[in-house]
Amino acid sequence: LLAEARDISSTFDRFHLGLYVEALIQAGDEDSALPLLRLALQDRSEDSRLNYRMAEIFRKRDNLQEAETYARKAAKLGAKKASLTLANIYFTMGVVLQSSGNRMGADARFQQALSAVDSFTPEYGHDREVADGLASKILCAKGDYDAAALRIMKYADTNNPYTVYEQCRVDLKQSERESACQNDLGAAAKMREAIKRIEQFARQRTLSAQLDELLADLRHKEIALLAGH
Repeated sequence: LLAEARDISSTFDRFHLGLYVEALIQAGDEDSALPLLRLALQDRSEDSRLNYRMAEIFRKRDNLQEAETYARKAAKLGAKKASLTLANIYFTMGVVLQSSGNRMGADARFQQALSAVDSFTPEYGHDREVADGLASKILCAKGDYDAAALRIMKYADTNNPYTVYEQCRVDLKQSERESACQNDLGAAAKMREAIKRIEQFARQRTLSAQLDELLADLRHKEIALLAGH
């Protein structure tokens, strides 16, 4: 690949390798990008963007230890979004610990994830919404649904399907809490809020497969709640 790149331009050298790696990643060819990224980092180990890219590749492959190492370095070198990558890494670590029954360890990781989110400085218009969506997901995993609602429900007119999904997950968790307290009508009301939220969003945009599946699940659960009352 390096030889091919050099054939394209006689001026191609290792300094430009990072740009080539970026192009491969943007094209979705991370398998080809990874070995070249390693090579680029040999010469530019302090490059914040290259470290960030490496962290993201390892995170997506669930190689969380390697991902954390590169994300921490990227953050130290000034990569703005590295803190969100760290938050996602710590969240996933927390979920793994939670599934194995290690609640204390999971909560510690979730707290690290929240701290990473809160250290993020938004650069563009929707960056804060993305960060709050991630924070809401983490808080739901911790069981703090009211705090999650404070983070995510303020985006009432969002065009982001991920935000809508997280809002509905909060509705669902709050509904399950009401149901556990034997308040089936309150639980159904919360379920109805989530359903309406997705239906309103569907009037503006085609639903993602994730939202479509969630809508079907919510409708099924609403029927079951009302039938049992």
